[in-house]
Amino acid sequence: MKHGSDNCKSTHTIRLRGPCQLLWMHNDTQQAQVRVQIPCKIEPELFESPPNITPDDFRLRRSFRMPTGLDESQSVTLELAKFEGAIRVVLNRNSDVAVERDILEGEDFVSISAGPSLLQLNMLEVEFRSLPAVAGEVQLVIEEVA
Repeated sequence: MKHGSDNCKSTHTIRLRGPCQLLWMHNDTQQAQVRVQIPCKIEPELFESPPNITPDDFRLRRSFRMPTGLDESQSVTLELAKFEGAIRVVLNRNSDVAVERDILEGEDFVSISAGPSLLQLNMLEVEFRSLPAVAGEVQLVIEEVA
């Protein structure tokens, strides 16, 4: 994934792989939920009854803890790559420090400044208008700022 800048002394990357919840939503009401391991390909057969009503949307949800030892001399960026069909990324929805970013059609890489938005326990959500084919890579990039 892309990361880093010329003004940073050192970079530490934490990959957020592993279990996530894929939620099938209809009119903002959860219809079903399955567990997936990211990165992964997503097949409609993951759901007991494949989605066939509209308007549907899907949310990939993953929790993670705040990295230990962070201080004010470090910046934290949340990076996502290869989330085909994603329309929005939301970090810590419904909290005072929530941050969200719309994803443009065809955008393959998304970077969000996450430092000020991090809590002890964080919730990342990636929203889709239809069932995604791929759930890609997610990582936190911690940089010492010069």
